[in-house]
Amino acid sequence: MTDIIFESFINLFQSVVVTVFLIISLGCKDKYNKKCVSAAGILITFIYLTVSNHLVFFESVGIYVYMAYSLMFSFVILSGSVIEKIFYNVMMICCLVGSALLGGGLVSLVVKKDFLNAHRYGTAERYVGIILVQVILSVLFVLIIKLKQMLKEKDNQYMLIMSLIPAISVIVCCLMVYRLDKSYEMNVIYTFIAMAGIIIINVISILLLIMEQKVYEQKTRQQVMLSAYQQKEKDIESILDMHRQNSKQRHDFKNVILLIKELIRDEQYNKATEMLDKYSEGYKNNNLTEIVSDNIVLNYLLNRKINQCREAGIDMACYILGNIAGVDDMDLYILLENLCDNAIEAAGQCEKPSIKLQIAEDNASMYIDIGNTTSGNVLKNNPHMNTTKKDKNMHGFGIMNIRDIIDKYNGTINYEQQGDNYLMCRCALEKVCQ
Repeated sequence: MTDIIFESFINLFQSVVVTVFLIISLGCKDKYNKKCVSAAGILITFIYLTVSNHLVFFESVGIYVYMAYSLMFSFVILSGSVIEKIFYNVMMICCLVGSALLGGGLVSLVVKKDFLNAHRYGTAERYVGIILVQVILSVLFVLIIKLKQMLKEKDNQYMLIMSLIPAISVIVCCLMVYRLDKSYEMNVIYTFIAMAGIIIINVISILLLIMEQKVYEQKTRQQVMLSAYQQKEKDIESILDMHRQNSKQRHDFKNVILLIKELIRDEQYNKATEMLDKYSEGYKNNNLTEIVSDNIVLNYLLNRKINQCREAGIDMACYILGNIAGVDDMDLYILLENLCDNAIEAAGQCEKPSIKLQIAEDNASMYIDIGNTTSGNVLKNNPHMNTTKKDKNMHGFGIMNIRDIIDKYNGTINYEQQGDNYLMCRCALEKVCQ
């Protein structure tokens, strides 16, 4: 009688743990009552475990029958995607088998008996083993639930490949533990199966590591690009603010000139000079404006680059032909700044650095040509134009940004080496906004 009560209590406990795990992992469909779903899952699982215990005295291949039920239960009543349902059901079965093998194996190791013979009904070893199995099972489920937040960020392919590791491990372990034929030939076969399973698991682990590395690189790139984009937005706001201030100052300029003219007419030369000094003081730190076009953002960006080149001793010439429109200001800003920065960096390594930029357009496209002096034949040394900086994980995003914007506007980008010391970059973008 004690055995029946103990077995029933353990079966009920495991039914609750398994059902709660599935509901927490997948959730319940809105049209079903969560409490009713939980009660139904616990009851069906309890019935399965009770019947199973009368057929076999320890976990056996019948557990895959329960997996078939749990999959139907998940697909009909629980929410989540198909891949998620398969993944968490596979993880559940693996935890059930793994905890049984681990807990039972520890007990059989202590009592020095065969794995299956150490868990006969009514023995103390069976009671200890079952309790240990439930503890291990609960710990495994808690760990998987804790990892659920991390797994949410993985794609379906990642989850599917990941589920193969425990599935293969369980199959290999079951074949090794439950084999009945202990002949030499069969032992060799089981050994080869185990070796094959280990090799497959290692291959899968390598694939997952590669996927993790790609995800990490993508997140790093997105973070850097986001920071750069936010900085570009601040630059645009600063440019527009400077334009408003200059517009205001130009509005006041006429009145100041009239005042100075009146002072000179009244022969108040000292007062006129003082007024000129006072008015020009506000401009003594301003950069010279050499580019004037209909595009405010373009004006300030190129004028800033011209002044930057002047300070670095680089001769930079800019030519704007036509009405520059049809490309979003932010995209044009990012594209030109990266092109100019690359040109400035390359030209800065030459004895006679120079940069020439020309922007032209027609009804359908915008054309950007930028050439700069180089210290050697760039295309010969770096034909794919990859970053040459040491920390490649944190650099090279300028080139990526250029290519992304070119692709966004169905454009083209070509590099031409004109002699050994001059590189020309030609970009063409289709106009998509006016």
